[in-house]
Amino acid sequence: MGKKVLLVEDTVEYKDKLTEDLKEGGYDVLTAENGVEGLEVVKKEGQVIDLIISDLHMPELNGLDMAKKIFEDNMTKAPIMILTTDASKEMKKKGKAAGIKTWILKPIKKETFLGTVNLLVEKFSSN
Repeated sequence: MGKKVLLVEDTVEYKDKLTEDLKEGGYDVLTAENGVEGLEVVKKEGQVIDLIISDLHMPELNGLDMAKKIFEDNMTKAPIMILTTDASKEMKKKGKAAGIKTWILKPIKKETFLGTVNLLVEKFSSN
C-alpha cells in the first residue's frame, strides 16, 4: 500500500490531473474541494495521511486557514504543501509562519511536482 496524500483543490480539472499524477507516482489519494472538506478528511484520516497538498485560494475556507486549524488542533503530523498561483512574498511569509513546509507555484511539471512530493514524504513520513 502506498503513502497517503490528501489533495485539497477546488478546480476540478486541476484536481483530476494532480490526482492522476499522484496515483502514477504510487500514492493513495484522498481529495477535498475546499478547506472545510479538507478538515473533515483530516479529522477522519489524519493519523494515516503522509502529506497534505492544498490550493491557497478556495471557497469556504482557504488553504492557509485550513493549515492553521490543522496545526492548532494537532490533527495530524503530516506536512502541508501549498500549490498556488499566488507568488506574493507576503502570502509566502504568512504560510511559513503557519507551518507550511513548501510553497509551489502553478502550473508545475509532473516530474517537479512528484519530486517535491517524494522529498516531503521521505523527510516527514512517520508511517
